[in-house]
Amino acid sequence: MTENKINFISGETAQSKPYLQGEFNVTNAPESILDSQRTACESIHQLVFPGNKDEPWRKTNISQLPLTALSLAGKTKIELSNAPEGVILLTLKEAMLQMPELLNEKLNNLVQPDTDKFSALAAGYAQNGFVLVIPANTVVDAPLEATIFIMQDGSIQNSQVLVVVEENASATLHLTYSNTGGQIEALHSGTLEVYLEDNTRFHLVEQQQLGRKSWHFSHEKVSVGNNAVLDWVYFAFGSQLTKSFIDVSLTGKGSEAHVDGLTITNSKQHIDLDTRQDHLAPNTLSNLNFKAALMGDSKTVWQGMIYVDPFAVQTDGYQTSRSLILDKHAHAEAIPGLEIKTDDVRCSHGATISQIDDEIVFYLKSRGLDEDSARNLIVNGFFEEILDRINDEKMRDEIRIMIQKKLAEE
Repeated sequence: MTENKINFISGETAQSKPYLQGEFNVTNAPESILDSQRTACESIHQLVFPGNKDEPWRKTNISQLPLTALSLAGKTKIELSNAPEGVILLTLKEAMLQMPELLNEKLNNLVQPDTDKFSALAAGYAQNGFVLVIPANTVVDAPLEATIFIMQDGSIQNSQVLVVVEENASATLHLTYSNTGGQIEALHSGTLEVYLEDNTRFHLVEQQQLGRKSWHFSHEKVSVGNNAVLDWVYFAFGSQLTKSFIDVSLTGKGSEAHVDGLTITNSKQHIDLDTRQDHLAPNTLSNLNFKAALMGDSKTVWQGMIYVDPFAVQTDGYQTSRSLILDKHAHAEAIPGLEIKTDDVRCSHGATISQIDDEIVFYLKSRGLDEDSARNLIVNGFFEEILDRINDEKMRDEIRIMIQKKLAEE
């Protein structure tokens, strides 16, 4: 394979935003390439680099992204648990060779490669990822596990995840993006596409635990079929900067989606989560609940939208964001939104940004706790509602440990 340079900056954009001038160094796409990957590679040239004038990006400044210093990674690492008989769990490279028909049908369909520069990067140059297929009428009791490792070594690392849960099946997936060391800034761009067919149930626990030198961009979308139920719990602990699009599309009658998120930030971390709940069929329900605790000079942004199609009568849609400011220089923003195009629906949203109540801290200190212990107890209680959404006790305990570790960091 020959090396080439893909210019991520159009001439017009480079003139108006000189800080974005530069190129990523990337190699050609893999030999076993899908048509959609080839299209993604070609679309990179036409796409304008996202900037602060673009509505989804106006709260997130990526001007410090080291464009010219990054090059496509050579090798990347992934770990997958053993799958029970009948269940397909393959790396993306294995799936390209063994089931190209499925990938041609499903991959890069929910998340369009030309959404922005980063979706095109992930779709066109994915070196890593996996495909999970739960066959019809299959119940997988034990959680399946997948870990995608991201090295902080000055490289671009891209991943794609495809999940298909066929009719009347159910499963749980624990997905982790993990740091493997290094002290040089790196970029990870990823996509996640999940298809839930009719009468399925899928529980997804996703963790972002990247290192402090990582830039993380992701586009994630789940399609929920007739009478299917999604339980999605999202944890964001790491990275220097994260911009993630988290979308649920309720395409089937009677479908449900429960999406919960937990974020802890410190130092100068910036995490921007952009969520969307699309109700496209009658009698659908979605409930989104995101919580964040902020320390240091960190910043979090949550932008949420509930969309109700004209045909989606008897919709129930809810979204809530609650942020707890633990240091005076931390900053949180919440931007909820509704777009309703029919009657006979129940939709609402709410957002709060607050500090720890000094009276509660005083009460706990009067009961024998020191101030740090009292504050940690309050934060843990604040997050317990999210942890209760995890259906695996071992995973709940692991997340509790992660919370304590994060709270102890400076």
